[in-house]
Amino acid sequence: MGLLPVSRMGPRLCIHLLCSATPGLVPAPLDADAVTANVSENGIFASMIDYLHDKTKYVVADSGYDDGKLTQKCELRKNNKYSTRRLILPMEKYKHTAPSRLPSIRFFKSERDQRLFRLRKITVEPMFDILILLLAVFVYQLLILFNFVNGRPLSHVKYIIDGV
Repeated sequence: MGLLPVSRMGPRLCIHLLCSATPGLVPAPLDADAVTANVSENGIFASMIDYLHDKTKYVVADSGYDDGKLTQKCELRKNNKYSTRRLILPMEKYKHTAPSRLPSIRFFKSERDQRLFRLRKITVEPMFDILILLLAVFVYQLLILFNFVNGRPLSHVKYIIDGV
């Protein structure tokens, strides 16, 4: 099972979504949070980590989640020897890259991790589009209900939207 934390910026709002991305299964939102854009992505995701299932093997995130403490909290180790859960995020080697980051960089550059990272484009990103579409349908239904309750023509939804 893999989980993909992502954030999507709005005008002043940032939505953090944790969803399943198990190959062959339908992606499902598992946790979400909406905060003002000035709140650190790492801080939001750190609290979500506590709820990850122990059988989660990979957590794939974008570079905004690149933080040593976050990686330590996210990754599980068995007998302090090998990882049973890995955080996969874009990492590059630079002239002054800390030696402790080199194994993670090699791990991210592997063919398997590149394949896992590409899952974000076909699982999480479309999930945002689906949620936004469903929210728009829900708001439309609320406007029709508002018109019905107030004895207005049900089709006059545009007038309400134009007035907002």
